[in-house]
Amino acid sequence: MEVGLEVKGAKALEKKMKFLNVSTTNNVTLKAIINGTALVEGTAMKNISSGSNADEWSALAHAQTGKQKLSGRKLRIGQGYLRGTITHQFFFKKGVVEGAVGTNSVYGRIHELGGYAGRGRRVLIPARPYLFPALLENIEKIKKMFKEKFWIQAKKARGIK
Repeated sequence: MEVGLEVKGAKALEKKMKFLNVSTTNNVTLKAIINGTALVEGTAMKNISSGSNADEWSALAHAQTGKQKLSGRKLRIGQGYLRGTITHQFFFKKGVVEGAVGTNSVYGRIHELGGYAGRGRRVLIPARPYLFPALLENIEKIKKMFKEKFWIQAKKARGIK
């Protein structure tokens, strides 16, 4: 499961900033995407282990494991596996730099969105979002990051300190 952020108007911005060459613009975009996705990744990890959702996660897990067991074992929180699988990455797609934050954990989706799990899908796992709240918490910081990085590069290109 991945959570994304799309920056609209990047092409229009590039046209307005003709004095920046394409490789410079891509470099600035890449730096902002790497920093932004790393920020969301860190917040998502915090949300799982010690963030605002930690108490809610524990209470929900206890409520579920008190009623039913998965494969004879209680669901345990705090092992660190899900937190350890959250990563960020960037890639080029049709000449555009994109970034993603997500997990390859098989149970990452069920924690984020909730649903039925276990043998026969008989156990209802409540949603305990950690990725989307991380994006929402950082969206203004990411916008500011893009703006600052482009402004710094524009000033350099114009010879302004």
